[in-house]
Amino acid sequence: MAIWILVWSGVLFFYTTSAYVVLFNPLDVIAMATLLALYAFAKRNVAYLGVQEPLFILLDLYALVFISVVLARTLQSFGVMGYDARILSHLGYQMGLSIVWSLVAFGLMILSQRLQNSGVWIVSMSLIGITVLKLLFVDMANSATIERIVSFVGAGVLILAIGYFFKMPQKPN
Repeated sequence: MAIWILVWSGVLFFYTTSAYVVLFNPLDVIAMATLLALYAFAKRNVAYLGVQEPLFILLDLYALVFISVVLARTLQSFGVMGYDARILSHLGYQMGLSIVWSLVAFGLMILSQRLQNSGVWIVSMSLIGITVLKLLFVDMANSATIERIVSFVGAGVLILAIGYFFKMPQKPN
């Protein structure tokens, strides 16, 4: 499914800048509906399928790819960059990914506290770890000194806030 989104959303093809901002891209609406339908199917049939963890991990990865593609299309709509395979090496897109992934991790932390679910907390911390590794290995290679400082200070503040406010939920006795 993720490959389908990457191919048909235009990441692998040239996509020109339009003169208007698309509020509801039909492809994004269909991809979101597909994600929600797959999640509802998995939630309803998890006992029958017997593969709870791998199925939800795949759905989480699908959602992360979907959010990343929406970010790329948004940056293209505002004329920041073209929408082709070169977007993956664009500094603005890479910094945007770090920010969006950090915000998703922060939202998952809030969700884990509300639900008292340690599994969601672990997924959120894994996403923060992936974001920090991306900051170290991808963003550091393409950025200047000021951009590095801003990236690390921003990520550090977010990690400190998450560590202070969101402790791992305890399993019920």
